[in-house]
Amino acid sequence: MTAQVGAGKVAWRRYAMILAPSLVLAGGVVALTGQGALAASFAVSGNSFKLSADALDGTGFTSYTSVDSSADGSDHPVTPSGFEEAFLKNICQSVVSETPFGDVTMRLTAGAKEPVKATNLVADFDQLSGDIVFTDYESGIDASTMKGAAKGPQGGWGQQAAKIHIDNLKQRTWATTAGSFALQGLSIDVSFGKDECF
Repeated sequence: MTAQVGAGKVAWRRYAMILAPSLVLAGGVVALTGQGALAASFAVSGNSFKLSADALDGTGFTSYTSVDSSADGSDHPVTPSGFEEAFLKNICQSVVSETPFGDVTMRLTAGAKEPVKATNLVADFDQLSGDIVFTDYESGIDASTMKGAAKGPQGGWGQQAAKIHIDNLKQRTWATTAGSFALQGLSIDVSFGKDECF
């Protein structure tokens, strides 16, 4: 006998059976990205996500100011920051999405034992905190003359450094791209509610 659902009501169990494969598929895409099977590219969707790391060591650092636009027409002032090569220890990345069941958090962790390695990494963030050390640092240079993964418009403000070290990194990001992104010890958890990295 098939259970009937009254008008205006939601078959929660049936909906969950449909939603679960979608969440698994989304996690699989992230996993394939981490293994290098897919190119790492995240479009600005209107949802920011949070990333934290115990430490980041990068080379070929460049940064400038810009604006990211979302599909809903909203604009977000950001600082695209690039690294020719970056190593991140114990990273956590979380994104919260609204669903008919309430908030759902997808949380990714990696690099607890072996650092996560990325090449040509660019992150568009609007908030960042941590303890930073620059090596061979230059600020206020023409953003179009910078060498590295992130290059800005001609005449725009830019900064660059041969090396950068960040402890206790916390940032809110709108988009991330990378030439390669290798995540050691990858784990993805999807849960109800807000379970952000910080």
